[in-house]
Amino acid sequence: MSKYSLSFKLQVVKHYLSGLEGYKATAKRFGIDHSAVRKWSAVWKLHGEAGLTTRRFTYSPVFKESVILYMREHRLSVREVCAKFSIPAFSTVCEWERLYDEGGLQALTDNRRRKKTMPDTPGNKSVNTPQTPLNPDEREELEQLRVEVAYLKKLQALLREKNTPERGRKHRS
Repeated sequence: MSKYSLSFKLQVVKHYLSGLEGYKATAKRFGIDHSAVRKWSAVWKLHGEAGLTTRRFTYSPVFKESVILYMREHRLSVREVCAKFSIPAFSTVCEWERLYDEGGLQALTDNRRRKKTMPDTPGNKSVNTPQTPLNPDEREELEQLRVEVAYLKKLQALLREKNTPERGRKHRS
């Protein structure tokens, strides 16, 4: 179901096309985004009232490719192509174009029903290195570093507490 009724869309388009106000002023008057005014008026100019009804389609990979090629051949914007082919969301065509550039016609097939798995990359594998026991010097250095870190953390906490305003502090009983 569409967010806006057909009668509301027609009212907005007619107001904009009357020439009294631009996209942004019309959008403000009706309490909607200015891109909706732009989209609805472009669709109405090409397809009339039928272009303003929301429809859900499943597009074939061949159709997706033809839209992208038409857009490039005629040097049209994504919004213009959406109006021409009655595609409701311009982001749909942007996604098609990205997929087409990455993998051609094959990439435009509908992959929603396929389970996506994480690729096996070296960065995703955990590395289990066998731990060798530390010699006494290394153990002493490690302990010294742990003490230094604990000291610095305590110092930072005390400084933070000192710099907080009185009303934010909790008093100990």
